[in-house]
Amino acid sequence: MKNLIVGTLESYRLEQIKPFFNSLQVADVNADVVVFVSNIDARVRSWLVDRGVKLVDYWRLRVKGIRLLREFFKLTFGKFSRQYSPGLIGSCYLRLWHCQASRYFMYWDYLKRFGHQYARVMLTDIRDVFFQADPFGKVKPDRLSVFEETPIVPLGKEPFNSKWIKTLFGSECFDAMSDYSIICSGVTIGGTEAVINYLDRMATYLIRFHEPNGYDQGIHNYLVRNDLVSRADVYCFGDGPVLNLGIVSESTIKRNNVGEVLLEDGAICSVVHQYDRIPELVEYVSGKFG
Repeated sequence: MKNLIVGTLESYRLEQIKPFFNSLQVADVNADVVVFVSNIDARVRSWLVDRGVKLVDYWRLRVKGIRLLREFFKLTFGKFSRQYSPGLIGSCYLRLWHCQASRYFMYWDYLKRFGHQYARVMLTDIRDVFFQADPFGKVKPDRLSVFEETPIVPLGKEPFNSKWIKTLFGSECFDAMSDYSIICSGVTIGGTEAVINYLDRMATYLIRFHEPNGYDQGIHNYLVRNDLVSRADVYCFGDGPVLNLGIVSESTIKRNNVGEVLLEDGAICSVVHQYDRIPELVEYVSGKFG
């Protein structure tokens, strides 16, 4: 069976997404690619279609006062929406929320309909990701694989992640989780059934808290650390096919003599995420894949 890569593009320019798709082609990753798109221009659309990417259009409301509409929806429907429904409530969320949150519902719905065609699925950011090798053969086929950030800055010391956990789950939960490494929600890979289970849990908790954007990583960490997602494997920083570079210093990143990013054991990392935080990597990626 085939593998599947799924992502979302909203309002991005062609120059911002070329490294992802060009590196995907160079790395010869064996997977179909489905991208949910909104507010992209004809040039981006044509470029993606020419490369065999399947585009799924969505739209969301972009008006002044959107925050008031979100709050109205939260107060009006919140107590009835403990479980995601693809009906009225689910549709409202997709129209009102930023894609940081709504993408989980779109992915869930797509995989419920078409997931039987695929063995493994990669959910991924696009703008700040590039490929160096095929990641699918480096994770267990029937499990969910999630990837930590550097342990140098634990969850309790990172302001944004601390805020998300405290706001959603309270101080007691934060205290219990504060010494863990952060698990990044930007790239998640797994067997199709394991990914669907994960998306179901994410959708349920996103609706429970009614947060339109940003808090998905807080929920992601909470679910994994509290064993609320079945069959999940947590890969330590530098010890899996995905490397998250959001809070590392440039001097700690291992690279070979041709510039490729390496894991702790010296192997080539399959997927590099958040490279845009590292100026030398931005220059390397732009020159090679831009």
